[in-house]
Amino acid sequence: MDNRFLPKIGDEANQVVSSGQKKDSDLENQEKIEDRERVLITLRDEESNNLNEDSIYFDEEKKKEVIDDMDWNYIIGFLRENIQEGTLLNLGSGVVGAHHGLASADRIKGITYLDIEEGNNQAVKEFLLSIEGDKKSEYLEEQDIEIFKTFAEALVKDEKHNFKISGEQLMTELLEKSKHKEKLDIIQCDMLEQINQLSSGELVDGRTYDNIQMSFAAFFLNYYKDKEGNYFNSDGEGNFYRYEDRNNPERELFSKEKVFEYIEGIEKIDITDVDNLSKLIDKEKTYEEIIKFFEKIKMRLNKGGKLIILDGKSYDGPEEEGGLSEGNKVNELYGNTYDWTEEEMVEFLRKAGFEIKDNEQSHGFHPISSDTPGEKEKFGDGYLYFVAKKE
Repeated sequence: MDNRFLPKIGDEANQVVSSGQKKDSDLENQEKIEDRERVLITLRDEESNNLNEDSIYFDEEKKKEVIDDMDWNYIIGFLRENIQEGTLLNLGSGVVGAHHGLASADRIKGITYLDIEEGNNQAVKEFLLSIEGDKKSEYLEEQDIEIFKTFAEALVKDEKHNFKISGEQLMTELLEKSKHKEKLDIIQCDMLEQINQLSSGELVDGRTYDNIQMSFAAFFLNYYKDKEGNYFNSDGEGNFYRYEDRNNPERELFSKEKVFEYIEGIEKIDITDVDNLSKLIDKEKTYEEIIKFFEKIKMRLNKGGKLIILDGKSYDGPEEEGGLSEGNKVNELYGNTYDWTEEEMVEFLRKAGFEIKDNEQSHGFHPISSDTPGEKEKFGDGYLYFVAKKE
């Protein structure tokens, strides 16, 4: 674990939470403790979501709550501009699913949150329950809840977002619209592995949606093919395994040296250089699987429904420094993912049957506003965005 991040959370670099507020006794095991630590860091650190008192606060001079973070203001503005009335499925909602939900809570009918990581879903659940005064939390601290409230107030007081209600009303709207059959509408699943259950409606009680949102969640496996036509994927530890064994806990692991003995053209490539691995990706299979994914999630959209994607131009995140940004499941299963480009994503979406126009409203690049060097390095200097429609 990379302790360089920890001062954001406590007084000591090796503290998980603030002094006097430890709740380790409530956590079942060390893995859960570490996952809680990851969630808190991901929320607060300036190179992640920057949800802390330095960026979200009451401005004494302006006499109102403010979000002093241009990237958050862009993200909220982008979501508010593009999410249409109706219902919303947030795929890969992450630890900030509730914060993203505030962008459209006043104009939509319902939100479903779906994420692979238990800790991410727990964070969203605790943010939502805090709206009705539930202070029982396993992951969040009081400061995170207070920042969430300030965040909501800052949104409605920012005239460019054109809210007509108070921050408290906005949070109440969010809570009510985040329920299905009187329960919080939060689903834990692997959207790639369980894409058939998702596309059929099994995971979402047969519902279709007017919007599907993917914010920093468009990651797809790289495929490698040996001379006999067998496909391999790679985990976050650099081990390779047969595609059909992906979810087998007793799967056989291979080193890249062993796997690439079987791959066409390997003798021409120095595989000790990690950058060279991209030259060995079977793009035909990788493209095929990505397009198939979008074809299937399109089945959960109503006619005229929107697919809204916001992601980093590239991603070189903190998993290289200890896996703090993503949880264990993502790092284990998706440590080696395809680094798609804007042009490729447009191609994927069109081949999957989406309508996406060639204009700056439908896809493009937005530079990162942050002066934090780590954030720019992590996301390739900016964000790629896509707004596609089901015809």
